[in-house]
Order: sequence, then C-alpha cells, then structure tokens
Amino acid sequence: MITKIHNKYYDLSEFKHPGGIIPIYLAIDRDATELFESHHLFSDKNKLYKILEKYEINNHEYDILSNNEFDWNETNNSEFTKELKQILLETFEYKDIKALWKEIGIIGILFCIYIINLFYYYKSSYIALIFYPFSLWLFTVNIYHDSSHFALSHNPIINYFGTYTALMFSLTYCWYHQHIIGHHCFVNILTRDPDLYHSPLYIRHTSNIRKNNYHKYQYISAWFLWLLAVPLGLIYTGFIKCIKNKPYNKVVKLSNKLDHHSMYYEIFFVILYMFIIPYIYIQKITFIIYPYIAYSLLFMIFTQINHLTEDSFESHKNFFIHQIINSHNVAPKSWLINILTGGLNLQIEHHLMPSVNHFHLIKIQPKIEQICKKYNIKYNSSNTLWEALYKHYKHLIKYS
Repeated sequence: MITKIHNKYYDLSEFKHPGGIIPIYLAIDRDATELFESHHLFSDKNKLYKILEKYEINNHEYDILSNNEFDWNETNNSEFTKELKQILLETFEYKDIKALWKEIGIIGILFCIYIINLFYYYKSSYIALIFYPFSLWLFTVNIYHDSSHFALSHNPIINYFGTYTALMFSLTYCWYHQHIIGHHCFVNILTRDPDLYHSPLYIRHTSNIRKNNYHKYQYISAWFLWLLAVPLGLIYTGFIKCIKNKPYNKVVKLSNKLDHHSMYYEIFFVILYMFIIPYIYIQKITFIIYPYIAYSLLFMIFTQINHLTEDSFESHKNFFIHQIINSHNVAPKSWLINILTGGLNLQIEHHLMPSVNHFHLIKIQPKIEQICKKYNIKYNSSNTLWEALYKHYKHLIKYS
C-alpha cells in the first residue's frame, strides 16, 4: 500500500489510521499530498511527519507521478496560510469540528420529515409527491456529503455508513474519485478536475473542450439536461466509467483498494427503491418519474453554482488561495440556505476545511471573508440563489 506525500514514498500497509481505512485507500498508488494537507489542518504537522517517518521507504523502487500543481513551500510558509491556520485553531477545537448533538438533532428532524412524507407518498398523496424529493434532498444532503469527507463523526464507522444514505446522489465508489480525490484537490484545474468533464459532448465548461454544435445553445439546453443529470450522469454514466477500470472522466486514476463491487449492490438498491417498489405499490408513472427528476434538479441547482461561474476560474500556486478563488458562496450568512444546501452554500469555507462539519462553517465564514480582504484575495460570493444562478448562466454563455 504505497503512497507519495511531498515527494517521499510511504508504505502504509501496517499504519492504523485513526480516521479508518478509507482515507488510506484513497491515497494508495497516487501522489496524496493534496489529500494529506487538506484533511490535516488541525493536526500538529511535526507529529504527523514523525509518524510518517516510520513508514518511509526507498523511493527508487517506485514511480508515482507527482502532481506539481501547487508550490507547497510557498503554501505552508506564506503569512496568509499561517494566519489562516491560526484563525481555524482559534475558532474550532478538534473534538468539536464534527456533528455535535445539536446537529445530530437537526438531521434527526429532517429524517422524520422525510419518513412522514414517504408514508403519505405511498398513500398516493399528490401533496406528498410534490414534497417527496425535497424532503429526501434535505435529509441526504445534510449527511452524505459530510460523511464522504469524514466530517460527520470522529468515528470512521459512522462516516462509512453515512456515505450509503444518499445513493441517489452518486455511487459511493464513483463519488470518492470524482469528488474527494479529483475535484477537491484540483478544483477548476484543466485536465485534473473531473467535474469539468461531465458529458463534454453536450456541456462545455472549459476552453480545452473542443466546440461542437451542441455547445452552441448550452445556456438553454443545460437547464433541461439537469433533469436527468443525476440518474443518467452521476449514477449510470459514472457506473459505466468505473467498471471499465479507466481513469474517471479521463483525469482521476481509479483505486484498486476501494470496494468497487459495492456499485452493483447500490445500483440494484436505487432501481428497487426509486422505481420497482413505488410501481408495485402505487402504479402511477408520475410517482416514479417525478421524484428522481426533481431530486436531480435540486442537486444540480445547488452544486453547479459553487465553482462554475464566470469569476471562479483562476489558478494560484498557494493551495489554499487556489481553493478560495475557485469557489463561490451563496447567501453565506443564511442559516436556512445552509440547511437547504447541506452547507454547499459555504463552498469557500468547505474547500478550505473539508473535514469540518458544514453546520459549523457559518461560524467562521466572516473571519475567512475578512482575512481575504486583508490579503487582497478575491472572495466570490452571491447574496441570493438567483444571483448565483445568473452567474452560472453567464458562464454557460461564455463557453457556448
């Protein structure tokens, strides 16, 4: 189980990671520097390096390609980074960065709302049908995303099972490669961020995708494609890409340690849960089609505006500054929007500290905005959801 961090090689076969085995699997056979740095902001780096020294091996036996996207000497030693980390440590205590009892209570309430809605949905209530995808979205987005970032709990078992609460999002194996390994480490970097290459035949997000006739009207067609983006894009297409055992979206090498067989069980569950069982009990096609279309639309609304805006495409050799200038906040001071989006509205803060539960990010948001002003770092933000959607619309026009 070989990995590479800051140009040094380590064999982690015997390492017992306190966060569980999944973070180790994500790092194997790749340069895991970005993964390591972004998920250890609250750790004593000197202690971490001393631990890693025990597992260091001769690097002449292996050849893992270095990422070389960021200048880590500048990143870790810049005044901005030092002050940023100081703010994080002053705001949070490590034991309190995951979901606490208050946050667990909120998730419990959202789950109860979903179960009640589900009960009346199976009684063929059209009111329940309308609200079904919304109640499902609210519960799943407030637990699944954090779990995949190991931010739901300090207990790795809870995080592990949390990643199976929202299979309507994406298949877990696909999500780890697309989101955790690829997107979060290399946000908006051409040939590195897989989110820039979903369905390139129909949607063009970057200049290195060759134009075709479909792209000409993508600022119109994209809104309709959103209706099927989750079932056909993230789930079906993601599944097909992964079983071919080729790099995800041609940019992320697949892990040979993560359990890819779970995808088959997840696909079966999604079909059973979202299509077969509703058809058996309700036998109304609207009750089968509408929830998934609406859920897909909600997913796309609250994810595409986070990075794909006209003012969120710049590069920087400082890893943390790059995360900031390539992310976009939406109504950052709104507790309601924070719940509605599962914290996706605080994308800047989330990309800086992915291991912090999203419920806590609203506490540190003003401090992050303030330090960005101090160091003249662009802090992309929209006051409303509609403003953010308009910025995404202009992004689609730019690359059409």
